[in-house]
Amino acid sequence: MPALTSIGRIKADIEVRNVKAENISIYVVPEDAQSVDLIIGRTWLDLPHIAYTKKEKEFTLDTVKMNYLETFRLMER
Repeated sequence: MPALTSIGRIKADIEVRNVKAENISIYVVPEDAQSVDLIIGRTWLDLPHIAYTKKEKEFTLDTVKMNYLETFRLMER
């Protein structure tokens, strides 16, 4: 796939199916670069408070409730 240079960048909050992430970078590309208005990729999906599953044609999103103390304990191990 050829590389594409963005023509700009903005920061915004993105919410999909009641799952929200804040201050996400959105890269603006030329009008003819893609056929859809917005592609949400791994930078949004891989945030620590977002959980997703894909089974066949079903895609599910959810918010993970973070227990910061437990997360810290796991990181110490």
